[in-house]
Amino acid sequence: MDARTGAREAASTGLVELTFRLHGRVSSLLARDARQHRLTPSEAAALLALAHGRMSISRVAEATGIRPNGASVLVERLRERGLVRRERDARDNRVVTVELTPHGRAVAAELDARAREQLEIMLSPLSSPEQAQLLSLLARIVETGVRTAQSP
Repeated sequence: MDARTGAREAASTGLVELTFRLHGRVSSLLARDARQHRLTPSEAAALLALAHGRMSISRVAEATGIRPNGASVLVERLRERGLVRRERDARDNRVVTVELTPHGRAVAAELDARAREQLEIMLSPLSSPEQAQLLSLLARIVETGVRTAQSP
């Protein structure tokens, strides 16, 4: 192994470790805030995703990182609690769409505000241009991951 390969592997290992640490930190914060509303972290993530508008159950699954059958169960739990409503798509009866109820919007807004507060604290060591650059880089990484996952 040459020096360049060794440096690349060391950087990759460091990136993996930091990514897991960051994921753990953000997940812990979301879990804590979700518990205040008697929600699981996945349920809270679904509410945050649905705050952007109506979506199919498969899109809820994608947004929360769970399987479609798990998303169906999750959505049903949220429906039973009056946080979302489900309906068949008018154009394709096979597709079920989900949207927040007024109560669900209120809970999602609280979760979003708390997440923004926590992220502001976490990002405070970075300047505004550094925060913008981080956002841009993370978006590229996520998009690459989505395209890679969709490749045969």
